[in-house]
Amino acid sequence: MTAWGQVYRDITDSGDTNTRIQIRNMKNYVLSKSTGKWTLVQSTVGVTGGHYIENFAGNAAIAQNIRMITDGSIAAKLPHRYNYHFWPNAARPYINASDIAGIFITVQARLIVDDPTRPDDRYYAKYLINVGADWWLSTTAPYQNQTTNTPAAIGRFKVVTNNWQTYNATTLSAAQILANPPPLEQPTGLLFQ
Repeated sequence: MTAWGQVYRDITDSGDTNTRIQIRNMKNYVLSKSTGKWTLVQSTVGVTGGHYIENFAGNAAIAQNIRMITDGSIAAKLPHRYNYHFWPNAARPYINASDIAGIFITVQARLIVDDPTRPDDRYYAKYLINVGADWWLSTTAPYQNQTTNTPAAIGRFKVVTNNWQTYNATTLSAAQILANPPPLEQPTGLLFQ
């Protein structure tokens, strides 16, 4: 299984030219049926990915336009008519599918100015982000038009703002998550914002 995320411009295809989306702290947790305990199976400050045609037609992608930030996070700049599809820059973990009670994926993101010598146009930037996870046939199976992977969880899209927010996906209900939350290592307290 591996976590993933997607950033899209909203339907207005905002005309910003000096905005990037900073992404950090992607984590993928699995809840054990047998123990009732969470295990962190993927954790990475930065991510990797590509710019795909918005509807993923033909799996057509261009190289990612990212900037590495000193804390290890990345800042992506979206070309018009492309999304930014990202995933942890770590290997897919092997998961014992027969012992899974639930999964929880989280990432943090915000808008930042691309070039501080140019006007801040984040006000015009309209971006949405969601996260999820896919099951894969193996830890090394190549992508083959969704015959080697299938969705495990898909989160709702939320607007990206100038402030750090978390974006989550889970297979559990809100009551189940609140009763047994994953042991998130997020000192900023951003779990459910």
